[in-house]
This record gives sequence, structure tokens and C-alpha cells, in this order.
Amino acid sequence: MQKISRYMQFATVLLLFPFQTHSLFLLPICIGYGLLWFCIKKLECTHADKYWFLAGLSNMVLCVVAYGIPMENIVWMWLVVVLSFTLDLILFYGLTTIIYHKTGNMTLLANRKKLLVFSAVSVVAYCLWLNVSYFIFLVWLGRIVSRLYFINAICPKLYKMES
Repeated sequence: MQKISRYMQFATVLLLFPFQTHSLFLLPICIGYGLLWFCIKKLECTHADKYWFLAGLSNMVLCVVAYGIPMENIVWMWLVVVLSFTLDLILFYGLTTIIYHKTGNMTLLANRKKLLVFSAVSVVAYCLWLNVSYFIFLVWLGRIVSRLYFINAICPKLYKMES
């Protein structure tokens, strides 16, 4: 479980890289989601738990569409990115749920709610960014805080499971 915890932390660090259109910054994102898929597979989850990662796989495809293909229409771009952020929220919520089922640690239920709030702030701020341009700072702050929270508060619970 310690290796899986380290892989999850590394994958989440890869997902912290900024997205840029027409660049190779999509490669760390694809590697990060691939490592998370590998971790879910190694956790020997139930059949129902594996559906959480469909959100991650869909999100990887949406990231390629949103940041790899130029879109002229801002509304379609906004829709794809909001859907991507929401699927990312669902993926990390599901990962926390899987870790809770594996460890039985009751503090993960509270941690899962906090992670959901940090991610939701990012999604809502992106929705409001079209009207208030200063919200872009809140978008990336929410994403970075939610990822760092996952790395520092949730992954160590899986690490301590066998030790």
C-alpha cells in the first residue's frame, strides 16, 4: 500500500502542471491520470469502485479536447472546461471513497467533504470567471489547494494502513 500511496501522490503532483494550448503540457496530465488508473487497479477495488475512474478517463479526453484543440467559440470552451473540472472533482471524491473503504479510517469522511469544498470552489469560480475576470485566480487556487490537500491529508492514510 505504501507504493500505491506514493504513486497516487506522484500522479497528483503531475496533475498540478498548468494547462496550455498547443503544448506538451498535456503529457503530464495523461501520465497522471494513467498512474491513478494503475493505482485503482492495484487497490483491488470492488467492481462498483472502478467506475469512479471513468470520470478520470473522461476527464483526460476532455483535457485533450479543451487544451489540445483550438476552439473559437468561448461558450463551448467554457462548457468543456467546466465539465472537465467537475469530472476531476468526481474522480478525487471517488479516490477518497476507495481509500476510506480500504482503510476504514473515519477521518477520511471529513477529509472527503473538505476536498469536495476545495474542488467545488474551483468549479464555481470558473463558472463566474466569464463575468468577473479576477476569479481566474480563485479557480487555480482552488485546484492547487484541493490537489495539495489530497496529497497531504488523504494519501498518507493509505500509506499508514500497513505500517
